[in-house]
Parts: sequence; structure tokens; C-alpha cells
Amino acid sequence: MEPKWVPSLRLPHTVPCRGDGAEMGAACIGRAVGNGSRDEIWVSDDKPVTCSNLILDADGMPTTLVYPNEQEWTAETTQALGIDPDVFDGFDGNLYLVWGSHMPGGAQVVLLGDDGFISPNTVGKTSVTSDSGEVAEAYKIVATCYSDPNGADFPEGRTGEAPAVLPKECGGTQYYYLFWTWGACCNGLASTYETVMGRSTSPFGPYVDKNGMDMAVLDSTTQNPGGSYFLRSALNVSASDKSAIGSRYIGPGHVAFFEYTDAVGEPVMIVTFHFYDAAQQGTALLGARRVFFDSSCWPYVDGQTWGVNELFNLASTSAPPTSRETTKVSETVEPSSTSSVPPSYSSAAAFLSAQSFFLYLSSSWWL
Repeated sequence: MEPKWVPSLRLPHTVPCRGDGAEMGAACIGRAVGNGSRDEIWVSDDKPVTCSNLILDADGMPTTLVYPNEQEWTAETTQALGIDPDVFDGFDGNLYLVWGSHMPGGAQVVLLGDDGFISPNTVGKTSVTSDSGEVAEAYKIVATCYSDPNGADFPEGRTGEAPAVLPKECGGTQYYYLFWTWGACCNGLASTYETVMGRSTSPFGPYVDKNGMDMAVLDSTTQNPGGSYFLRSALNVSASDKSAIGSRYIGPGHVAFFEYTDAVGEPVMIVTFHFYDAAQQGTALLGARRVFFDSSCWPYVDGQTWGVNELFNLASTSAPPTSRETTKVSETVEPSSTSSVPPSYSSAAAFLSAQSFFLYLSSSWWL
């Protein structure tokens, strides 16, 4: 059976970062528009969707830094670093964008307008004015960062990046599930990535974990935010823990979701993630697992690797894949020596709107 071309497609994509702008908090999320065909031709917009620590001119294009270095930017603003975008459908029929990485602003979410840019009606917008009179805008914070014992290389020693929101109705309630990755990425077998989650009945939160702790608020005792484990290596965790996906999976994180209908008409939800394979000397791979929901409507993964052949080998009589409740669609592969992904990258998300596709990219801005 040939794979179907379906609406509401989310397509993760990798793009290289240029320059050292991210070290100064300078990064942008841009957008490209596709023609909606299999042979996509992507045309970039004339301006970014949002930027961090950058002054925008009258046309919305970045010019120079708001603050001269990361230390001042971190101390003076609550902006989210302009990387790791994820677009999702709200139950209200609107589109939303969540993004962010590490300090100072954690993960932030906005309402998108019909044009695919940030709506003036988005909730929780704030701004600060620098000593030179430049304005830095920030948005609704839905997750803040974890005090990481291995986070010496991160602002204030806190980590957190790659947010993703999964809208899903469960038990008669329309939930938004927020996934957020703590720890250090991209360091082979020394990577400490772990994926945590919370949920809300509003795209703007608050997102709370299984213990009712808000992912955007630091606990007065631990000085850490809420977040229940969703994916982590089993090296230091009981094998019976549903979040522990195996000792070979080092640093599982930066998740994405999609859903399709199997040969017997049942919906199948898949989560993809990248990790470093302890069985292959730390090779960077893309993993995938089936997602289920327990009696309390919390998601978890099964113990078996999902292979893309399960999707493309559907019987010819089966229904085409669907993605009504998905945040992204990804090409997923079983762990193998040929399924590696680069250990360092920026992400993108695409979605279908009217007759055009929109691709959201993130990259350091090269000044």
C-alpha cells in the first residue's frame, strides 16, 4: 500500500544553525510556505515569527541585539530562546505555537492568527525595555527549567527544552499534554536527557504533573518545577517504571507524536524521540514507541520498539493514516546502524492551513 498524503501534517525537519547567535540568546523562529503537493516547494516568509534578544526593524526583520550578551539578556528578560517550535491544534479550532529552550523563559506558548503569525489576542504577553530603550517581548510561560546537577554549562545551571503539546480527549475531558525535556543533550553516552510531562484543559496552562505540581512554578523546597517522567533511560530506574524504556536508550528526548489507523480500524498513537544507543557505542538514533493512556488518562509507552514498516505495510483495505490529534508527523525508524540522526540540530514543525503548508524553522540568527 502506498502511503497516503493526508491533511493536518506535522513534519519535523532539521536545519543547521549558523554563527554563534544562540550563545547571546539571539535566535529566531521563521516560517516557510509550501504548495501543498508531494513535491513541496518551500518559500520562506519575509520576516520571522518571533525572535529572542533581537531588535526588529519596521518590517519585522532582526537587526541588532537587545542586550549585548547572554548574561544581561538572561537577567533582564523572561524571553524563551527562539528555538524548538511545535505547532498544535486547539480544541477551539485555533492553532498554537509552543517553543523555548533553557533559561530564562523556559517554554512559552502563543495563539496563532489566520495568517500563521502570533495573534494580538494571545494570552500572557509581556515586555521589558532595555537601558537603550529597545523592547523585548515575552509570552505565556508554561514550563520552566530544572535545576540540573549536570547543568554547569547552562544559564543558572537549569535545563529544559524541546516542548511539545499533544491535544487528546480522554475520559470525557479535552486535555492538552505538555512534554518538556530536562537534562543535557547531544553528548553521546554522557547525555542526560529525560522527558517529563504535565497536562491542562487550556493551551495556556497551567500544566500540572501527576502530583498536581505546576510545570511553570518552582517548588519552595526543591526549587524545581513540576513534571512527571514520560521517557528516561533505565540505567538508574526500576525496570517496572513505565517511563524507563531500557538501558540502551541514553538521553531520550525531543518528542513528537502522530496517529494513524491500523489494518483493523483501530487508532495507533506513536511517539518519536532521539537517543544515544548504548549498544552501538553511543550512536545517535531516532526511536519510536506506541503510546497508551492509563485509567487516570496519563500517557505511557509500551516496551516494544515501533517500526515504520508497521505503517507502510498496512493491508490495502485499511484506512489511510490520520493525524487529527497529533502534534507532528515524523519518519520513524527502528534502531539500526543506518538510522542515525545528527547529534546536534534545530527543529521545525509544519502544518496544513487552507491549501498551503507552513513550515516553522528555528535557527541562530547570523548577525
